[in-house]
Amino acid sequence: MLKKISRARLDALRQGWLESRRHLPTARFGPLTALDDSLIRPHTGFNTHPDKNEVLLYYIANGELTHGDSLNNHSVLRRGEALCLHTGTGLRHSELNQSSAPLRLVRMAFSPARPGGAPNYGEQRFLWENRVNRWLLLACAAPEPDSGPLFLSADANVYAADLTCEARLAFPIEPGRQVYLLVVEGAAEVNGIVLEDGDALSAFGEPLQLSALPRAHILLVEAPQY
Repeated sequence: MLKKISRARLDALRQGWLESRRHLPTARFGPLTALDDSLIRPHTGFNTHPDKNEVLLYYIANGELTHGDSLNNHSVLRRGEALCLHTGTGLRHSELNQSSAPLRLVRMAFSPARPGGAPNYGEQRFLWENRVNRWLLLACAAPEPDSGPLFLSADANVYAADLTCEARLAFPIEPGRQVYLLVVEGAAEVNGIVLEDGDALSAFGEPLQLSALPRAHILLVEAPQY
């Protein structure tokens, strides 16, 4: 089963500094409880605020993100890089665009496999070429030591791909699993369905066949059905 989620039909939050599209406003997608696709204007952002008992994954689709938290982490991440916060018993954090260009940021929230515990932080500066015309695993529940993916304390896998020059790419979906796919740049055709920038697709029960039109930057979450 395939379902297209058009960007134009998503709930939109518009403030002077922020335009955000909410992909899961009233439902969840397995352990994925939120997916927000946001455009943050220069010299603005999400100021320091508290969170607890969530796993937060941030993917920088374009631009530059400055992160700070109460664990004394301070990082600047750029296009194609990602960070993961296991908020556990609670921490305070900020996500800011301190650059002079807009920031395209995708925020994902997951229910943790085990609530509570000490909060922790991870980041990864993935090489862009590792996602060109193939799937790059950004985060998963059981990464191999030194393999690159971020540790995600939830039963989900998150991938990115950059399809170029009308390239084709497949993604199998195992029984009992489902996929949420977001086009963050460009356009793609997925099993005959055309998706443009900001559109998404939920799928289960059949493998996906993707092609770029003529280029597509893709983010994909694979998770159990429940």
